[in-house]
Amino acid sequence: MKRILTTVVAAACLAGLTAPAGAQGLRITPKVGLYVPLSDLGQAQTTAGLIAADQTGSLAIGVAAELGLPALPFDIRANVDYKTGSEIEADGTVVENVETKMLAVAGDLVFRLPTLILIQPYVFGGAGVRQYDFSGDVTELQDASDPTVHLGGGVDLSLGVLKLNAELGDYISWYEIQEGADAEMQHDFFVTLGLVFGLL
Repeated sequence: MKRILTTVVAAACLAGLTAPAGAQGLRITPKVGLYVPLSDLGQAQTTAGLIAADQTGSLAIGVAAELGLPALPFDIRANVDYKTGSEIEADGTVVENVETKMLAVAGDLVFRLPTLILIQPYVFGGAGVRQYDFSGDVTELQDASDPTVHLGGGVDLSLGVLKLNAELGDYISWYEIQEGADAEMQHDFFVTLGLVFGLL
C-alpha cells in the first residue's frame, strides 16, 4: 500500500508541473450511478468448507466538493461514494439474508485537460479510507476499514447554465476476509452521473 501511495503522489506531482490551471471556485457535484465490483472478496472458511466470496453490483450515490485555486495547476477535491446494499455470492450462488454496504471517503487532486468544444475531460488521483459493512446471517465475513487509493477520470459537459458530469472511479485497497487469511486486492468501481453546481 505504501508503495502505491508513493507512486500516486509522485505521479500527481509530475502531472502538476504540466497540467493547465484548474477552474477557480467551489463546485459541488451530487452523483448517482452503479457500483461494480471488479474483484473477489477472497476465500472464507465455513462449516461447508472453503468458499470464494463475491459482491454483486448495486446502486451507488455520492457527492464531490471541488475547489480550484488560481495558484495551483490542479483542483483539490473531497469525494464521498456510498454503495447501497448488495448481495454476497459464495461460489457463484447468492447467500440468502446477507447484505453488504460500502462507504469510501477520499481526497483527490484533479487535473483538467483542454476543453473539447463543450466537453472538458479530467483525470484524478488520491487516497482515503474504504469501509465494508456486512449484515444479516453472516459470521464468516468481517467488517473492515482500510486505506484506499482512488484513481479515475471523467468529463464535464456544459449546456449553457446546465453542467453535467460523468465519471469512472476505482477504489483500490486490500481486504482480509477473515482473521489470519491472506489479504486480497479489491477494485471497487463506481460509474456515476452528476449535476455540477458552482458556488463561487
